[in-house]
Amino acid sequence: MRKYILNIVFIVAISVNSFAHEYFMSVTRGNYNPETQMMECEMKVTAHDLEKAIRVKYAKAFDLDDQAKRYQHDQLLSMYISSKIEVMVNDKYVNLEYIGYELEVNDDLWIYFQFKAPNRTFKYQNKVLTELFAMQQNVTHFKTAECEKSFVFTKNQSTEKFTCNE
Repeated sequence: MRKYILNIVFIVAISVNSFAHEYFMSVTRGNYNPETQMMECEMKVTAHDLEKAIRVKYAKAFDLDDQAKRYQHDQLLSMYISSKIEVMVNDKYVNLEYIGYELEVNDDLWIYFQFKAPNRTFKYQNKVLTELFAMQQNVTHFKTAECEKSFVFTKNQSTEKFTCNE
């Protein structure tokens, strides 16, 4: 009887674990700063998903809980974000400036970055985590004083043009 109960507990535990993470999504908010002409962005993503992506892409150990490696975390996060998010202004790529990150207790990771957008018109590409998760959705909201627009980026639709200069 005990063996039977342990088998049921094991099967339930596996089932719950397999359904614990049914969706893959990041959310980015960008607010335009007219004084600096920068789109200032914050992205919320599941930390363990991003840790896995970085381990796979760079073949390096990566654990955000290890605060002694904060400098290495910043380097790898900056490289990863710059490789997955591209911005074009006037048909030229602009630099994505990585600012930093915050890890919350609930496994949410906030990544902060910005880019120059002098005329508030740019082409934006977001491929964060799409190399690992076919169902990954990267919801993005950009806001200026004049307008606000939202996009959902996926593996098959990773680029949109943002225009807000009217």
